[in-house]
Amino acid sequence: MPRVPFTQKRALEILGVEQGATREERTRMYGEKRALLEEKIRAALTAGLKASYEDALKDLTLAYEALELDATEWDLESLEAAREGAKGDANAGQPRKSVPGLSGLSPWATDTKVLTRRFLIPAAVVAALVVVVAFAWTWKKRSDAERLAQEATAKVERDNAEAKARRDREAQARAREEKRLAEQKLALEKKARQQLEAERARLQEVQPYLEEVAETVKKQRAVAHSLGSESGWRQEWTRRRLSLLESYETWLKSFAAQHPARAHLQAAERLYQSGNPDGALAEIQVAASQGEKLRNEPENRRYAMVGKPLIEWLTREQGDWPQEAFATLRSEEGAAVDRTIATLKESLTYLDEPGAKAVSSDWKGKLLPLRALAGPSDPNFLRWQQKFIGVVRVETEPSGATLIDENGINMGITPVKFELMRGGSLSLTAIRKGHMPTSIIVAVGLGEDQVVKVALPEIPVPRPTQAYTIPGLGLELAWIAPGTFLMGSPESEAHRAADEKQVKVTIADGFWLGRCEVTQGEWVALMSSNPSHFKAVGLNGPVESISWRDAMEFCRRLTEREKAAERLPAGYTYTLPTEAQWEYACRAGTTSAYAGDLDAMGWYIHDHEESSHVVGKKAPNAWGLYDMHGNVWEWCLDWYADTIRVDSRGAMISPAEGVYRASRGGSWNCPEGNCRSALRRWLSPADRGNRLGFRLALSRNVPKAGGQ
Repeated sequence: MPRVPFTQKRALEILGVEQGATREERTRMYGEKRALLEEKIRAALTAGLKASYEDALKDLTLAYEALELDATEWDLESLEAAREGAKGDANAGQPRKSVPGLSGLSPWATDTKVLTRRFLIPAAVVAALVVVVAFAWTWKKRSDAERLAQEATAKVERDNAEAKARRDREAQARAREEKRLAEQKLALEKKARQQLEAERARLQEVQPYLEEVAETVKKQRAVAHSLGSESGWRQEWTRRRLSLLESYETWLKSFAAQHPARAHLQAAERLYQSGNPDGALAEIQVAASQGEKLRNEPENRRYAMVGKPLIEWLTREQGDWPQEAFATLRSEEGAAVDRTIATLKESLTYLDEPGAKAVSSDWKGKLLPLRALAGPSDPNFLRWQQKFIGVVRVETEPSGATLIDENGINMGITPVKFELMRGGSLSLTAIRKGHMPTSIIVAVGLGEDQVVKVALPEIPVPRPTQAYTIPGLGLELAWIAPGTFLMGSPESEAHRAADEKQVKVTIADGFWLGRCEVTQGEWVALMSSNPSHFKAVGLNGPVESISWRDAMEFCRRLTEREKAAERLPAGYTYTLPTEAQWEYACRAGTTSAYAGDLDAMGWYIHDHEESSHVVGKKAPNAWGLYDMHGNVWEWCLDWYADTIRVDSRGAMISPAEGVYRASRGGSWNCPEGNCRSALRRWLSPADRGNRLGFRLALSRNVPKAGGQ
């Protein structure tokens, strides 16, 4: 039998097994590879590829047969070796017989024929048996190998047949599923398209509202134009209703263009066009939910933006409107009126329950609007009003005061008539310009008719000869009566300067002057800032680091505020004191260098502690003014001039222009000579420093401050 053209190593590589693999492993691997190659031969797309697979199958079969033959030869060799071993074992221990020779035969010699019979014949028999056994064994091995190969091939073919049947079943199942999905998609697409069109139609429901509102606005504009410049309730009603309708029309257009469902419908359309009906339906459902939620939104907004405001406006001011106005309201906003009446009646049905007590707030909030809208003959109103009504008239002295209730609602101008709940009360505050606000509580029982009179005290204003505290600031002003004094210093006064030549000056008009320098707290209350360097002193320390212009701005704002509150006497203005006013008030009738003991009255270099000090802590002068000496320099109104001049009446003449503004009094780090009553200092109006402050004056006939 010819040998296969493979070495054992190459046959092992082709079959894909290791040296020493068992017959079962070789047969299994051969069957698996054979089945794979046969499958590829059947599925080959080209003749060349099929021929290559067939060659590979031939090589696989030759490799398998080579390995099987090698295994068979090895088994034969093993059997032969075993037989020789058995033969040797049988002769062991037998005495050796000699074979006689041709001459002088050995006593152990044996006859040749005897030897032939004894040894050659049994050997031939054994050899024949071995050949027969070897052939039988080899035939059995080959038969087993072929049987195993056939079984493996049959198994592969069965597996392939089962796999093909399985693939056929899966293909049929996929075809059925694809058909089902296609039918389902068609159904979904149809459903999505139908719902999409339905929701689009729903969005168009707002169009009739738009057309109706546009027509109403057009008519209302025509009415307003026809009324022209007429006055009266009809014109006011027309204008107000037109304004509300225009606002509603604007909202309605925006609502129609930007309806929350619109974006979802647009998304649904895109999903539908892209072949995703499931996603489209999800978006449509969201749009439908929003559409249903907002279905009544145009009507509700019409009520909230037009009908309800008009109703509240008329019912709140019902005493000022004729019945014709309410008839117009019912005619032009009938749906809103009916809705409001139904709501009011529903909220008041509790009054029909046995023993029910009226809620006080229902009188003005529900019963009076019900009467205005449904009419005084409405049976519900007639039945329910008996639990509420009483009459009270509020009068003030002087009259013309505005009455504000606890909710800040304007209730009218005195004298005012109110219909109140039985046993109820009304909290009112009477407000009149120039008078103190006064709060009252009025109460009336069923069937009562009473009058409540309220006296309104005047708001305190500065009155000559009296001290005054500015409301809202707490800044105290002392009254400085008119008089005459010697301004300047005598030549004998220590530290005297050349611009202090004494002049007799007359203060013709009394004025008010701050008892203390303006504090940081007072500045912050009016100016809402704090420029001071020494903030650590606190809000009761003098405000400093301000220029002359800053001080004048404070005076200007305060003057405007007090004028608006009618708290300024005629002809008076908040300002800075003139030099003459300042020195006159500082001296307080004294003629010496200081208005008293300097150490007791003023903060200066002797005890300044590197800072300004809280105002009013040292002794005042004879007129009750504090810190006129030291603490901070105080700006005066005048331009500085090196000579003090007076007019024919003895009043000091303030220069009409100049470069510097005057300041007086010294500061916390000045030597005592700079704190004298007569000492004059000049600074640029823009100068600032932590030693510069001011004292407030309220003066009449104030000389003009000139340029700044």
